[in-house]
Amino acid sequence: MTGVVVAGMHRSGTSVTARLLAEGGWHLGESVLVSETERYEEDASFVALHRAWLGAHLPPGDGHPDWGISDGGSIDLDALAASERMSLVTDARAFVDRRDSERDRWAAKDPRAALFLPIWAEIETLRFVLVYRNPWDVVASAVRLGSDPFCRRPRLALGAWLDHNRRLLAFAQAPR
Repeated sequence: MTGVVVAGMHRSGTSVTARLLAEGGWHLGESVLVSETERYEEDASFVALHRAWLGAHLPPGDGHPDWGISDGGSIDLDALAASERMSLVTDARAFVDRRDSERDRWAAKDPRAALFLPIWAEIETLRFVLVYRNPWDVVASAVRLGSDPFCRRPRLALGAWLDHNRRLLAFAQAPR
């Protein structure tokens, strides 16, 4: 069984990357999220898992919690108690086991995965595709979405970009 996690900042090209994997025969999930204008290529259960983790562990505060950013900061996996971290790893393993039982070649894409790469890395069979796009294009795209937090505070999108990409870089540089 082979699973691939696609991670990167929102609006950075993760959907295009996932679409390319799908065209190459990688299964993206049974329930892929779409909007009125876009197909996000995100498996609903993969996104639901990350949203639950953010809901439980993101510091409170104004911001854009669904993108993992608040005035209270961002999620700090190192600050989690060992039991909390193990719970996340258990959830991740259950997701991978389910996907492995469904398909030989599957991919799961969600920009929020960038916030949880160390959790996913606990599963040795997974592979990762990390997507980068320059901050100005990401911020411009986030503002064009018309999302209230980003329209009022474009620097919030830049803060999210910094957080996501610092995590991507740290993950890419870590021995594995």
